Amino acid sequence: MKDVALLAGCSVATVSRAINNTGYVKAQTRSQIDRAIAELNYQPNEAARTLYKRKSKMIGLLLPDISNPFFTLIARGVEDVAVEHGYQVLIGNSDNDKEKAKAYLTTVSTDHYEGGQRQAELVIEGGCNYGLVVHEDLTIDAFKHRVKGVVSIFKEHGISYKTYLAQDLNDEGSFINLIRTRNIDSIICSNDLLAIKVMGILQQHNLQIPEDVQIVGYDNIPFSTMTFPQISTIDQSAYRLGELAMSKLLKLYDHQDYVELEKVAISVIKRSSTRH
Repeated sequence: MKDVALLAGCSVATVSRAINNTGYVKAQTRSQIDRAIAELNYQPNEAARTLYKRKSKMIGLLLPDISNPFFTLIARGVEDVAVEHGYQVLIGNSDNDKEKAKAYLTTVSTDHYEGGQRQAELVIEGGCNYGLVVHEDLTIDAFKHRVKGVVSIFKEHGISYKTYLAQDLNDEGSFINLIRTRNIDSIICSNDLLAIKVMGILQQHNLQIPEDVQIVGYDNIPFSTMTFPQISTIDQSAYRLGELAMSKLLKLYDHQDYVELEKVAISVIKRSSTRH
């Protein structure tokens, strides 16, 4: 800051007022300060500013699983809004652990129950006699509500179904035996990564997708378009979720706007892993 003041021909206090917008600075002087800042490539020391102002410009982002591309899209939405308003983002990983994340308050979300219903409707549209719901840990609300949504539609249409824990996929032999003995023709997965794994197992055992078994995922991550066939899925607008969460934190909308934004709309993405 002293270097900027020297080059701009003013006091350090004036530079401070200009940078922090804490007082009057003549337009000509402000212009000289801006030129000096650009020439010197001056960047404020955020650590020092935090100590002086007793206010941090850091945002903590706690994600359930940063290895899942869905959450990297949320992170990008958060970061783009944060950077636009002068904040930096620190990312943490909760590993889907409620105790680890107990200080975290969800701000915006999608309707996971409705998402599960849309998954079920997708396979019913393609012809479903026996469905398998492959799910992650049901102590996690999102997965629990998705499964409940699927089951509600299956029951409504009188379709036989069975639920299956994702970790049991490690025993491929038992999984394939279940598919064949129950004549399962449709599989609904809690997320796209799980759908990709299931598809790989089925294809390794010469089951055709979607002719023998159709598959539906959830999240619409970029990888869902990189498989053959591409995966039908539910898009819950990960980037938009991140944008809205950050915007709500920075209070960029008034209260009435947030009443309408609490639930982000989902959409059904039909691709070739389901029958049409």
